[in-house]
Amino acid sequence: MSRTTEEAGADRSRSAVVVVVIGAEDPALTRQALALGASAVSQKPVAPGTLLSALTGTLQLGSPASGSPKTASAAPPTTPAHAGRVLVVDDEAEVCALLEDFLAPKGYRVRSVADGAATLREVREHTPDLVLLDIDMPRLGGVEALRAIRAFAPQVRVIMISGKASLDTARLTLAYGAFDYIAKPFDLDHLIEVIAAAFLWEG
Repeated sequence: MSRTTEEAGADRSRSAVVVVVIGAEDPALTRQALALGASAVSQKPVAPGTLLSALTGTLQLGSPASGSPKTASAAPPTTPAHAGRVLVVDDEAEVCALLEDFLAPKGYRVRSVADGAATLREVREHTPDLVLLDIDMPRLGGVEALRAIRAFAPQVRVIMISGKASLDTARLTLAYGAFDYIAKPFDLDHLIEVIAAAFLWEG
């Protein structure tokens, strides 16, 4: 049975390679472009060979060709520079336990809470370096908690997590100052890379 034109178009869209070209170095814009699915981010002027490599998938993002502008690295170190303090926020106890068990052996000091109100108390009293913040929670949701954290503790980095992947929600949380947005179920290798990048970020 043949597929419809609409289904074929959807497949092409999912496999599209997106390279974002920016006029000046902008770490925040680079981070947001990668978070939203860009394959690479390059600064003008872009050498034709570099652009071709990015479009064909042969460019190693962490090792730009000699003489070409730097392309954003997609593989930061995966260990913290110090015993970073991470607050895990999720109303599912299993998720909190999973992330605690995963992060603690890597040198992170991990605490967890189950709702947005407890998150704000924890941030005020213990000031973590990083918050892994679930979006879908009862009472005070993750987006509202994010806005509050950014208002009174802007130095705290926040990575949003959600079981309901949504491009609109990702854009909204990034606009409110989240460092990144990660959908459940977690790819733990990707998650630890994003966490390591957050600790290195000086935004």
